[in-house]
Amino acid sequence: MLKALIVDDEPNHRFGLAKHVNWNGLGYDSPLLAEDADEALFLTGNNRIDVLIADVCMPGMDGIELVKEMRVRYPDIHVLIISGYEEFEFARAAVEAGAKAYLLKPLKIEEVENWLKKFRNEIKMAEKLAKADLAMKKKLSKNLSIAQEKFLEDLLEDAYDEDTVIQRAELLDLPRDNFAFRLCLISIDDYRRLIEREPKTGPTLIYRLIKMVHTAFNTSFKIVVKKGLNSLVILLGENLVSVSFLESSFNVLKKSIEDKLGISVTICISSKGYGWEQVPAVYSECYRLLNAYQCYEKGQIILCEKAKYSEPYYKYDIEKVSEKAREYINEMDHENLNSLILRVFSHFISTKKCPLSLMQSLSLSVAGVLSQKFEAPGFQIAKSYTEYCRDIISCLTAEELRDVTLEAVADYFSAFENYKTRKKSDVIEQASKYIRENLQEDTIVKELADIVHMNASYLSVLFKKEMGITISEYVNNLRIEKAKRLLKQGYKVFDIARQVGYKNPSYFAYQFKKSVGLTPAEYRRYG
Repeated sequence: MLKALIVDDEPNHRFGLAKHVNWNGLGYDSPLLAEDADEALFLTGNNRIDVLIADVCMPGMDGIELVKEMRVRYPDIHVLIISGYEEFEFARAAVEAGAKAYLLKPLKIEEVENWLKKFRNEIKMAEKLAKADLAMKKKLSKNLSIAQEKFLEDLLEDAYDEDTVIQRAELLDLPRDNFAFRLCLISIDDYRRLIEREPKTGPTLIYRLIKMVHTAFNTSFKIVVKKGLNSLVILLGENLVSVSFLESSFNVLKKSIEDKLGISVTICISSKGYGWEQVPAVYSECYRLLNAYQCYEKGQIILCEKAKYSEPYYKYDIEKVSEKAREYINEMDHENLNSLILRVFSHFISTKKCPLSLMQSLSLSVAGVLSQKFEAPGFQIAKSYTEYCRDIISCLTAEELRDVTLEAVADYFSAFENYKTRKKSDVIEQASKYIRENLQEDTIVKELADIVHMNASYLSVLFKKEMGITISEYVNNLRIEKAKRLLKQGYKVFDIARQVGYKNPSYFAYQFKKSVGLTPAEYRRYG
């Protein structure tokens, strides 16, 4: 039961409230009564007070001072101030001092009870949330490091809004305020060739690296997460380690990795960041720099603060080629697109000056534009966009990359010609239109069947027959394509997930990577 204290120098008001308010029915014990502030403060010495009802004008200490003092003793206390019309400004000052509400005399019992009911509900909700937080903390205490790693993984994908970040950080016993940090990236050099040479050993390397990092940095504020098959991201509190200490420590770690694992790694130490909201940007800066250096000379330790990186001339050439390729695709000019790809690859193969990774970025760009251009219900290709992305990333030579790119172009243009000759029934057109217009909803086959007035089982069969894919595959494809557009427009992952019908941003990120082959953050940067 909750406890209330009534403070009023007029006995009729004091005893009237105590008598006529349905205290027990509202979840309160019988209230304590005091005729002035001094008596009220004395009574609070041995009693927990949830609600204070006080007159604003009393002899001695007035209601405003009493509210301030009670707020010191009970920060969460709910206060209802009573005043006359002529004391309105005085009452407002009391509200500013910490009172939650005020009522004007003469009092109406139902108004007082309404406020007491509102206070009770707020107090119970606060208690419920506090218990839930405590239960969650106890549950997480066993696997706190795992939860912190998941938090950082999602943060790198920009999957949280600002309020959620603060709540999660507090729940996971991480700093909330504008703390200083550095991110460190470790990437295994030539990983693809390494696992081809030692297929059994390759996948375990990243986990052995994680153990070595934990041994090398014995600090209380440290989060280590795996990114892909060959990279680690390490977050360290800057107040615990200086950049010179990091550089020295990573030199020792790098030498140990070479000696014990027999592999080369490239390491990048970020500029200093402040607060969780800066983590994605700091990571992007560090990631770009590491990849740029890794193209030319592997096995380095890079400091973002000292690194000087100017993009080579062919970077701009590739950007121009990408724009020209987009122009040909939009104009449906298959012949000139093929000619452009052959000409560009012939140049780079003969000169041997362009890193394969940049040529792969060109091919990925072409595949991405093709996928967007030919996005349509029922459109089918021999390989999915995701499969082409995987083929492109797996290429080890420029010649292989050229052939895969030409194959993708031919496949998309050929599939589009076939698509134009197909016709959909009115029912399937109506169903697909409804899905497109209601992507945010969790549409199920039965609901869709009711809309088009058809048996659910028959609708599923007919949809697959005419569209070439199942209803769930169709919904997922539309959601992923819309998500791609929103990512390019700069929307946060948290907001995109809701717009395309996913309630859980982490699940959306999982589905996106499963479909596209890249995480949302990677697609935003490189897709």
